[in-house]
Amino acid sequence: MEDLINEGLTGDELLAKFREKQVQFRDAIKHLIAESREVSDNSTSDKKTKQLFGDVMEN
Repeated sequence: MEDLINEGLTGDELLAKFREKQVQFRDAIKHLIAESREVSDNSTSDKKTKQLFGDVMEN
C-alpha cells in the first residue's frame, strides 16, 4: 500500500490498484504452492526432502 501511496494514488484509484495487487499476490502464492507440490512429488523421499517439502507432500 505504501508503494501505491508513494506513486501518488489516492481515493478510488488507490483502492482499485490495491485490490489488483492483492489478486496478483494471491495468484503468485498459489503458483509457488503448486510449484512446491510438483517438486515434492518429483523428489525422492529422503529426510532433507521431507524437511523442505513435508507440508506439501502427499502421504
